[in-house]
Amino acid sequence: MKLFLSIIFLMLTSIYNVNAQIKFQKTYGGTNDEVSYSHKQLPDGSYILVGNTISFGTGLTDGNAIKLDKDGVLEWSKTYGSVENESFIDVICTPDNGYLMGGFTLGFGNNNITSSFYLVKTDANGVEQWSKKYSDGEDFDRVDKLALTSDGGYICIGHNSYYATVFKLNINGDLVFSYKYQMAGSGITLGNSLKPTSDGGYIFTGFNRNGASLNDLILIKINDIGIVQWSKSYSAGSLGSMYGEDLVVLSDGSFVVSGYTDAFGAGGTDGLILKTNSDGILQWIHTYGGTDYDKFSGIDVACDGGFAISGSSRSFKNGIDDVFITKTNQNGIIQWAKVYGGTELDEGAYMKIASDCGLTVSGNTQSYGSGGRKLTLLK
Repeated sequence: MKLFLSIIFLMLTSIYNVNAQIKFQKTYGGTNDEVSYSHKQLPDGSYILVGNTISFGTGLTDGNAIKLDKDGVLEWSKTYGSVENESFIDVICTPDNGYLMGGFTLGFGNNNITSSFYLVKTDANGVEQWSKKYSDGEDFDRVDKLALTSDGGYICIGHNSYYATVFKLNINGDLVFSYKYQMAGSGITLGNSLKPTSDGGYIFTGFNRNGASLNDLILIKINDIGIVQWSKSYSAGSLGSMYGEDLVVLSDGSFVVSGYTDAFGAGGTDGLILKTNSDGILQWIHTYGGTDYDKFSGIDVACDGGFAISGSSRSFKNGIDDVFITKTNQNGIIQWAKVYGGTELDEGAYMKIASDCGLTVSGNTQSYGSGGRKLTLLK
C-alpha cells in the first residue's frame, strides 16, 4: 500500500512546555552502564522496570529488574543470567502477582555470535521460578514484546536477522507453537510489538524490506494459533522507509501504530503515528519532528481518548538526544509536546498511561547519575 497522502508537518516549538509537569524523575544504577527498555505499573501504583546492567551480576551484561514504589523509590533490584550476556526487552505482570520478563541471551563460541529468546518467570519479589531459552535456528533471536493469553499462558513476539517470530508458551513456559513470518518478496520481515485483539487473536507491527531495499511499515493479523488472517504493508515508495515500533488496539477494533520515517516530514527522520480500521485499511497518518533525527517508540491511549507517544529527539533538545513526549487528540492532531533531558544522551523507550491518568516513560540517561548510562523513570 503506497501512501499518496497529504502529510502534515507539525512544528513543535510553539507548543513545548504545555500541560506536562514533572511529578518525579528518577535514575537508577551503578558505576557502569544500565539500560531500561520497558516498565509496567502494578495495581498498587508501584512499578517494575526491566533492561540490562553491566554494574551488577555475573556476566558482561545481565538481565535486570528493579521494583519501585508509587513515588519511584527503589524497593529492590535483581539480576538474572549467566556468564553469557543477557538483556530484558519487555515485562508483564502475571495473574499470580509475579512477572514474566523476555529478551535475549548472547553467547560467543567457535568464532560465532549466537543469541536465543530468553524468558524468566519470577514471583512478586523477583525470585526466579523458571527460565527458558528458545532458538528458531536463526541468528540473533530476541523477544521484543510479551502478552498474556486467555488460557493463562503467554504469547511472545520477537525477531532474528530475517524473520518475525511469534511463539506461545503455557503457564510453565513450555512451547505450544512457534511461527516465523516473512512477507512475500521480502528478504527481511521484523516484528517489534504485538497486542491481543477482541476476537482472541493478535496483531503485530514492525517493518518489511521491499524490493527497492527500503523498509515498509507492516501490520499482520493472526488468529489464536498463529495463522495469518491478513497482512498489510504501508509504503512511501521510492521516497524512503517507514518503521512500526509499537501499537494500540482501540475499543472499536481499529489500530494506531507509532514509529518513524525518513520518507516525508520536516527532514532527517520524523516520528509518525498511523491509524487503520480493524481490517488494516489506512485512515490517517501524521508525522512529528524537526530537521534532525526524531523517533517515536512507545504509544498508549490517554484517558481522554487521545494518544501519548514517547521517543527521542535531536531537533528539539538540550543535549545529544532528549526524551520526546507528544500528546495528540484521537485524530492524531498534536495538543502538546515536550522534551526532557540534560547535556548528554536521554532516550524514552517505553510509554504507559498511569492509573491517575499521568504519563510514565522509562528509558535511559547519560545526563544524570554517576558513571555511564542509567535507567530512568519519568512521571
